[in-house]
Amino acid sequence: MAKKNIAFFLITVLLLMMLSCKYENLREGDTMDSRIMQYVDNNYTKNGVYVRLSDFTEFDWDRVLVFHYPTSAKEIEDVLGLKYNKSLDLVSGIIFVKDNEITYDEIFKTDYESPPVFFIYHNQDINARPKYKIFSRDNSEFVCVRQKHKNYYYYKLIPKE
Repeated sequence: MAKKNIAFFLITVLLLMMLSCKYENLREGDTMDSRIMQYVDNNYTKNGVYVRLSDFTEFDWDRVLVFHYPTSAKEIEDVLGLKYNKSLDLVSGIIFVKDNEITYDEIFKTDYESPPVFFIYHNQDINARPKYKIFSRDNSEFVCVRQKHKNYYYYKLIPKE
């Protein structure tokens, strides 16, 4: 009887692990950056593709903060006027806000040995300070350039002039 309980427990744990992996893959495949990359792949020209962030959001927002390392949570809180308590060690990302509440945020993975797969520039000059910028819903237009690196494409969104 004890062996059956142990076997049942192990099978249950394995099934739960498999389901959680499947759910995570689905979530990762439906992020804003993945939708933008798919759109760019389908519409790419040699001059890039114009992207308006509002075309890829399914939630309401009136401003978005684009930030890059090194930006601290304190800086984000100061510029947005909101509490933000996620870890920002060596990351970049976006935070959407509506009526002084965060409606969505997304952190972009960084690999320091090769270009990140997806990156939104806060400025035409990536080295410009501060390392963040707020865009309104109406001026959140970027040109997306797709470039090849070894065996994959990476995507850079640069603010439209």
